[in-house]
Amino acid sequence: MEWVINMKLSAKLFKIVLLVSLVLICFLYIISKSFLVKSFTDMEIDKAFKDTKVVLNYIQNDLNNINDVNLDYSRWDETYNYMNNRNNKYIEDNFDDTTSMARAKINFIFITDNHGNIVYKKNTKEDTKEMFTLAFAKNITSNIAKLLSNNNIKNVKGTLLYGKYPILISAQRITKGDGLGHSPGFLIFAKYYDKEEMDMLNQNTGLKTEIAYYDKELILNNEFIRKNEFVKVSNEKLIIGYGLINDIFSKPSFFVKITSERNVFKKAQNTMDFYFLIVLVALIIFSLSIFILIHVFVVRKIKIINSVVENVHNSYDVFPSIILKGNDEISELGSKFNDMFQRLKKSDETIVSLANYDALTGLTNRKKLLENITDLLKNKNENLAVFFITLDKFKAINESFGHQVGDIVLAKVAERLENNIAKSKDVVSRIGGDEFIVIIRNLISAADAIEIAGEIVETLGGAYIYNDESLYIGASVGISLFPQHGNDVDALIRNADLAMYEVKNSGGHGYRLYNNIMNYNNNRMLQMEKDLKSAMERNEFITYYQPIIDLKLMEVLSAESLIRWKCGDKIIQPIEFIPIAKKIGEMVEIDNWMLLNACTQCKKWQNSGSKNFSISVNTSYKQLIQANFVQIVMNICRNQSLDPKYLNLEITEDEAMEDINLIIKVLLELKSKGIKISMDDFGTGYSSLSWLSKLPIDTIKIDRSLIINLDNNSKNIVIIKAIIAVADSLDIKVIAEGIETETELLTLKELGCQYIQGYLIGKPMVASDFHKEFII
Repeated sequence: MEWVINMKLSAKLFKIVLLVSLVLICFLYIISKSFLVKSFTDMEIDKAFKDTKVVLNYIQNDLNNINDVNLDYSRWDETYNYMNNRNNKYIEDNFDDTTSMARAKINFIFITDNHGNIVYKKNTKEDTKEMFTLAFAKNITSNIAKLLSNNNIKNVKGTLLYGKYPILISAQRITKGDGLGHSPGFLIFAKYYDKEEMDMLNQNTGLKTEIAYYDKELILNNEFIRKNEFVKVSNEKLIIGYGLINDIFSKPSFFVKITSERNVFKKAQNTMDFYFLIVLVALIIFSLSIFILIHVFVVRKIKIINSVVENVHNSYDVFPSIILKGNDEISELGSKFNDMFQRLKKSDETIVSLANYDALTGLTNRKKLLENITDLLKNKNENLAVFFITLDKFKAINESFGHQVGDIVLAKVAERLENNIAKSKDVVSRIGGDEFIVIIRNLISAADAIEIAGEIVETLGGAYIYNDESLYIGASVGISLFPQHGNDVDALIRNADLAMYEVKNSGGHGYRLYNNIMNYNNNRMLQMEKDLKSAMERNEFITYYQPIIDLKLMEVLSAESLIRWKCGDKIIQPIEFIPIAKKIGEMVEIDNWMLLNACTQCKKWQNSGSKNFSISVNTSYKQLIQANFVQIVMNICRNQSLDPKYLNLEITEDEAMEDINLIIKVLLELKSKGIKISMDDFGTGYSSLSWLSKLPIDTIKIDRSLIINLDNNSKNIVIIKAIIAVADSLDIKVIAEGIETETELLTLKELGCQYIQGYLIGKPMVASDFHKEFII
């Protein structure tokens, strides 16, 4: 296995070195090749231009030779006299024998007068006999006559393309030997550059030359141009030079095309390939050398370290020793491994402790607790009590003094439970947050468990001193017994937890022994959660309405809408299901549904005759903080054609205090739209009169807790009187809730309360009953 690991590392190192070297050499090869190819291509282009120049000069030299011979004859007195006396002896002596003309490479001879009329014509070569027609002769002589008709032009020297091959032409005015006097005509010598002449040109220049027709596109699409010379790189094998030759009229006539093989380019490529092969071989040798060096100085030492680490992995022996020679980094690594193994032992012990014990309190944690209880339950004859403890008001300490103080309190709680409650064989555990579990062994009776629970509540309820300040918390304790309340860990802890929540829901600071009713209530709660999630879809919610009477007019001009849930055959009150709806996140949807129903019904009653009838709808913090809540309300009013001034939204003090600044902002926006705002259940919660000036409310509703036994409670009368006085000064109306007797009505009317609501006026009822009783 070690050998395989070693080879894997060696192979990786070899591959990396080889790959990096290959990439580098390929990069250099590509850059070098690109540079050299361009350089060699430039050399070939220069050579192509030179070759083109050679061919053009060759043809020009031929033309110059013909012109020199022509000049000798045209400025000869004998030629001049012939034009005047037409003596055929001149022709016989000079032109009948074609040998001399052939040596001068002259194929055609024409003598014309000044009008281009042919006086004499001669073909000196057998191969050109067929093309030497009268039309051919007239074509040449007429073009020469046109040019020499201009007295400023003394001679014509140039080419004409005839078929596939050009004709080199030299035309001179015939004069006396001194070049003076009137010219009686023209002497024209011409040479036909046929295949034989082209072969001669190629042989003399050592080039491959052809005649090509003139093509303007070839010039426009060519990158390499020097005056009348052009070069085109066709491919990696051929390069072509073009030389443009003009005709006797100075117009482009044809190209001489010189095709050359790219021998320099081929040699360059072969050289580069050979160079690449040499470098590649050197690279492989270099990579192998690097591989051997790495293996000797790196891999072998890593193999030793790997062997020791593998042994640690397999045998869990954290006291090995790695011995490496040298002062390099790998040797230092081996030394550091030795230090690490020393610390691993300590860390292993710490990890075991953390896995089983709570770091803050030193108590066993949930994992260790479950193991302990499982072991204890194996003895079926031992009676156990499980105490599930959660701290009351602990959150307030965290929020007021910080988590550091909270941790100190938790540590003190653990200390009190261990020192004052648990005996040597009992188990005390912190399972998370402010939750603790105590297992009491050898329990005699349920009464003993209840007594111990009382001791827990009393022990944990004592003052906790921090910086000379006394901090107080309470404890809610749930009790389950083995084997009466469960035979397994989960059942015992779950039932103790249920009992603890019974205490918590009753106000905390106490204890409760588990019974079957708790399990029933818990199952009922779970079923209610399940049913509540689909209640909206099944249309199970009902809106009830309770009248609010104006004490001055003694008329019912408004009502509060109240929700009920018809689940099966039962009507469930909001006090039962609203907390569950909030818990499972259904409250906002229910509130919005309620708002729509109440506004719809209000508009129906207005259309039935109660034109100024208004409706009150309870709202919640979650509903108010919807991003588009104000728009939702206004859309409902607009869709139901309900003037916003007839809608009154009620919010409790507790809901408002969730985020007072945000709530004020939303309420102000609602009020700006004409909607009325009421403070519900005033007299409970924070109950601060100062909030009346801060919150944008139109009405406060005095809670029934201040109304009960009003005739026998003078203090409550004083409080209500003060509330009404403050409200009047702030132009806030007052509604008293829960009025059930005539005495309460008369007292409140005497105190100046404007509106009342309660069973004395009418119980909450469905819309149809409300309509029959209160809508005019």
